[in-house]
Amino acid sequence: MLKPKCIISSKPLAFTSYGYLLPCCWCDKRNAKVSKAEGWDKFMTSDLHLDNAKVNDVLQSKVWNDFHDTLTNNPENAPNTCKKFCGNDEYEEISKVVE
Repeated sequence: MLKPKCIISSKPLAFTSYGYLLPCCWCDKRNAKVSKAEGWDKFMTSDLHLDNAKVNDVLQSKVWNDFHDTLTNNPENAPNTCKKFCGNDEYEEISKVVE
C-alpha cells in the first residue's frame, strides 16, 4: 500500500542544485536514464525552473497535479521511487528508528 509522505506527512520538498523542485529528496536522481524512466524529468522543464516560475505556480502546475493524482488515485502507476520509500513497511520501520 502506498503511503505518500509528500501528501500525508511533513516530508519536505526537494530543491535540486539545478533549480527545480521535486516532491522529495528521494526523487532527485543523478542518473538521467532512471530520472526519465520514472518521470522525474517532467519536473525539470524550463517552465518549472525557479528562475522562470514562482514556487506556488510550480506546485500548482499540471505536472505536480498529475503526480499527486497518480499517488492518490492510481498508486500502482506511481514511480518506483515512491513505491520503494512510501510503500514499503520494512522501510517504514527503519525510518521510525532514524527519526
